[in-house]
Amino acid sequence: MRDSKLVVIYARVSTEEQGREGYSLDAQIEKCRKFCEMKGWKIYRIYKEKGSGRDDNRPLFQEALRLVREGVVDGIVTAYMDRLTRKKKTFEELCEEFVKNNKIWATADGFLDLATPAGRLMASVIMAFKQYEAEDRSERTKEGLRKAREQGKQIGWKKGRRRIPEEKIKKIIQMYKEGKKYREIASEVKVSLRTVHNTLKQEKLAK
Repeated sequence: MRDSKLVVIYARVSTEEQGREGYSLDAQIEKCRKFCEMKGWKIYRIYKEKGSGRDDNRPLFQEALRLVREGVVDGIVTAYMDRLTRKKKTFEELCEEFVKNNKIWATADGFLDLATPAGRLMASVIMAFKQYEAEDRSERTKEGLRKAREQGKQIGWKKGRRRIPEEKIKKIIQMYKEGKKYREIASEVKVSLRTVHNTLKQEKLAK
């Protein structure tokens, strides 16, 4: 491995975490930057992604892993351990893979150190708790929605109601007419690919 390690920074938020102090994308990145500076590591690329930590098919998550696996970079730095994954099985598989190939997965908060058995054990225990916490929250949310439906309350958005501000809708349409691809539009407007597609579909610009 290089004397001066080359790493990517990966930051992730899920919808419910966006407003939580310390969990915003900018806050995570700043934390990782300071950590890399302290370690003397160089930053190759920074990834910002919105999605569930239980979804292994996140595009930027997979892109970051590809760079590590192909040897482009030495490893990944995240602000917190659960930013990369919330699935215990995925966590264990990544730990095994990274350790076997002498790759870095470090957290700026100091919780994760795959170079030591104690660090791997502690990380496994924490991830087991995180998975339980996520599953428990999901069950409580489902129960709350069930009770709300039984009481006749409106769940979700009413048909025809806009989900995003009008200025973002106009920007999506403008960029689409300029020939921009969905991913470019989503990145520029800061919305999901699904939102881009649904907006264009609603405007009868896409099927």
